Amino acid sequence: MTSVMDKVNTFSDEMLLHYAAPNRSLLVGIMQLDAADLNQVYPGQLSQYVLVLGQYLVMLQYNENMKNIEHMLTAKTFEHNLNMEKFAREDVQGKTEKERRAWLLLNVPELDQLHGDVLVAEAEKMVISGMVKAVEGLLNALKKELSGRHND
Repeated sequence: MTSVMDKVNTFSDEMLLHYAAPNRSLLVGIMQLDAADLNQVYPGQLSQYVLVLGQYLVMLQYNENMKNIEHMLTAKTFEHNLNMEKFAREDVQGKTEKERRAWLLLNVPELDQLHGDVLVAEAEKMVISGMVKAVEGLLNALKKELSGRHND
């Protein structure tokens, strides 16, 4: 799994995919902006907000992609190791596939740890999932506001 991630990281370095670094304090301010205060924001500041949200969107999409890759690789590694243990061990107990899997998780600490890693990767994937669309919506609203002010 590490060699695959090393190759993915090398590729993302070559493609400059992880260099978006939005101003964190400005980003927090944008996320906490009350809609009632939007008319108080100057056009120059709105332009800054659009840029920062665009950078955040790039970073968010990159991280979502990396979490999907991490989850996929961890799940495949777990399934591979589980199958290897099933066939390598003669003492696996259980009548059904589900029972044998449960027995292996209880008796092979490395598998149990890897199973936990799969669950964490899946949870992290769920946390970030859908956030790209939400930030795109916010970005588009700010762009529309900025455009409307230029047309006035």
